[in-house]
Amino acid sequence: AKHDLSTKLHSMRSEACLVAAQRKKHRREEKLQGLMERTERQRGEASEMRTETDRICEECLEMDRREEEDDEETVALNMQIKSVLANKASLRSALKEAREMQQTASSNRDTWERRCVEGK
Repeated sequence: AKHDLSTKLHSMRSEACLVAAQRKKHRREEKLQGLMERTERQRGEASEMRTETDRICEECLEMDRREEEDDEETVALNMQIKSVLANKASLRSALKEAREMQQTASSNRDTWERRCVEGK
């Protein structure tokens, strides 16, 4: 009887130990499954982030290209503006000279008309 009781107690302890080990194994498997799912989710997110990063890099390159084109266009427009302003200054100078010549011619005409009238 004592031996049966000792065997029964040992059997109960062994069974309790087995149940505890099975629970521990089950919890580990659940944690491992959770980690695998999380890893897959994070891989997907990382892939999306890489795709987004590539898209942003392409947009940045396109913006740099457009900015460079705009800079070149601005330089060309500045050169045209300077040319137009230089032409404007040149035309003003020519206009001033033409007015002076007209004034001189008008003055000469008036002088000759007076001389002609006085000479008659």
